[in-house]
Amino acid sequence: MKSALFAAAAFCASALPLAAGDLLVTVARPSNLYVFDAEDRSVKADCDLGANVTPGVIAMSPDNRIAYVLLNHWQDVVGVDIETCEKVFLAAQSEGDVTRRSLASLAVSEDGSQIYTVRNPVRKNTDRYEVMQPEFAVYDASAGLEAKPS
Repeated sequence: MKSALFAAAAFCASALPLAAGDLLVTVARPSNLYVFDAEDRSVKADCDLGANVTPGVIAMSPDNRIAYVLLNHWQDVVGVDIETCEKVFLAAQSEGDVTRRSLASLAVSEDGSQIYTVRNPVRKNTDRYEVMQPEFAVYDASAGLEAKPS
């Protein structure tokens, strides 16, 4: 009985990498998100994000379907379905006279329901820049293309 259980577990575990596949997700200039199949070294998707993608901070959803990327010099967070290249999430962090940048700060909750970032706000006054206190922002991952922190 013990060996049958072990054999069944080993069979299921061996099927996981084949079902999931190994992917490499990265961004490159001018504004592309690339998805590569690591096994056969082919491009599975080339998504034009329409914005500056450098420096290239990416956080994947737990199911590996959505790539969350910091765009526009760390000002915006976009979520992209890596199979269809459809934008499913957008958080424009700057507004009015306050520019907010998340310097390489991006994470997804374990269950994929929330996006986390630490924002560094700077107010542009007429005669000076006012550096404000950092903000810990939590976004609902299902908020769509007009996400606001909760």
